[in-house]
Amino acid sequence: MSTKQESGGRSKPTRSRPAPPVSSPEEPVTAHWAAVSAWLRAETPFGLSRWQALVFLAVLVFVAFTRFWDLGARALHHDESMHARFSWDIYRSFNYRYNPVLHGPFQFYLTAFMFFLFGVSDAVARFGPALFGVLAVLLVYPLKPYLGRNGMVLAAILMGISPPLLYFSRFARNDIYIVVWTMLIVLALYGWLHTRQRWYIYLGASAVGFSLATKENTYITLAIVATFIAGRFLQELIQPGLAQRLPSHESVKSALADLWRERMLLLAGVVTFLVIFVTFFTAFYTYPQDFATGVTKALEYWLAQHGVNRGNQPIWYYFMQVPLYELIVAAFAVPALWALARRGTLTDLFLCYWFVAAVILYSVAGERMPWLVLHLSLPGILLVSRYLGLMFSGPDGLRQNRIAVGLCVFIGVYALHTGLPLAFSHGDTPLDTLVYVQTTPDVPYVADQIEQISRKLASGTETVGIIDNEDSWPFFWYLRDYTMIAYLPAIGDPGDAAFVIVTASQFDVAREHLGNYVPFRYKLRWWFPETLYRELSLTFAFDFVLNAETRGNFLRWLVSRQLPQPIGSQDFYFFVRRDLVQLL
Repeated sequence: MSTKQESGGRSKPTRSRPAPPVSSPEEPVTAHWAAVSAWLRAETPFGLSRWQALVFLAVLVFVAFTRFWDLGARALHHDESMHARFSWDIYRSFNYRYNPVLHGPFQFYLTAFMFFLFGVSDAVARFGPALFGVLAVLLVYPLKPYLGRNGMVLAAILMGISPPLLYFSRFARNDIYIVVWTMLIVLALYGWLHTRQRWYIYLGASAVGFSLATKENTYITLAIVATFIAGRFLQELIQPGLAQRLPSHESVKSALADLWRERMLLLAGVVTFLVIFVTFFTAFYTYPQDFATGVTKALEYWLAQHGVNRGNQPIWYYFMQVPLYELIVAAFAVPALWALARRGTLTDLFLCYWFVAAVILYSVAGERMPWLVLHLSLPGILLVSRYLGLMFSGPDGLRQNRIAVGLCVFIGVYALHTGLPLAFSHGDTPLDTLVYVQTTPDVPYVADQIEQISRKLASGTETVGIIDNEDSWPFFWYLRDYTMIAYLPAIGDPGDAAFVIVTASQFDVAREHLGNYVPFRYKLRWWFPETLYRELSLTFAFDFVLNAETRGNFLRWLVSRQLPQPIGSQDFYFFVRRDLVQLL
């Protein structure tokens, strides 16, 4: 306290002002970022930096959510309904025998097991593919030594947001299973080349056995692997001294020699394969005489299908599908092939060979379908991830390749823009070329109408109905609990049937017998207007540049999936007995 003298001799106490604090130089903001950056770059026990581990974990959470969320909202496709129905038969009575038309037995037993665990529904019928969709992304982690750490993280991201992998991980077909088995085959190949650990032989044998028990295009995968190994072996034989100059993990000749020296291990691998193969194809030894049908029937049927050209797609079909749905592969595949081929390591050369061979073989094969894009997506994504991972490595990798980084971000955003609506918004509406002859929402709606009639009639699953053969699938799945429904080649006298379902082309004929019924028209299945691309020619590029209408149509489809032509469909009539219409 101090005083201040005033006029008149009086003084007034005043408070002294505290001295301002001594200013210390501010800590630079960059120091905080440096600390954060150091924390993110710190190593984890998983062989990843913290930021890589966090990104990988975030991708897995995203993948688990997008593969399993709302699986039952979309109507089951024709093929899905067959796979679900026959799996249901196994679940009820363990009744199954291999039929190559429906591919291998693995998917049926897995789906039946899912029914056993979780109950029977459309969503549960897709639990197996969804689970394998997650496993496919998870399996990039053990490929880390061969893709590189950055490459592994990129592969996880690209597989997680890939529209084909997302869509067909939510689809009850077996191609996503093949993706997982193929990854395990490649892991076993790389693992034996690099480490010679015995368990890779068991892994490879098991993966081949399960893959052959899943789908016959495994023979294409095995042909790719076998021809690469044979080609490298011949190269080492022809070029004097090459095998001696190569490290053991780069030499196929050395790897085969070590395997031959471990003949008991090789024999154990063969036995492992045979146990899996025979178990599945004999229906768990119910039909022991069928042990070889996985080879004989499969090759006989599918080689015959080559000439059938089912789907009737053009030979350049995948050269359209890959840029539309795997733009990252289309953008970087050529520079990746160039860079990795020049790099010349055995694992890099295999990625190059695998992708090129897959493009050629699947393009030449007679059957070209949207789900087969997965078998180009997988090697393409691994190839590009390996290339970009090398490009972005080093302290200045991202800064020095800003254009590539920006392009990757743009493509990633577009992949989400394409894939998420395809999976959750219009997965049963063929606005995309990946949606192939899809069951419409009308089918489960009509099935619900039939259930409503049955409930009000108190007849339960004994409600009498007639369905013509043209419309039997997927109703054969949706009406699986009904015991009094007849599936007939033609509609005659319906008797007292509560309902009749007839394909639209037979309406006039059926109408003669159904005077006491009220018809309602619905769509059974519909498809993308394929004339939009089937009629394309080499002049399309010029037409796109010069013709504003062509350019506008294509851009509107790219951005908002607006089609310039109507969707094609196969319709049916749902005839309800006149006295029951009020029950609807």
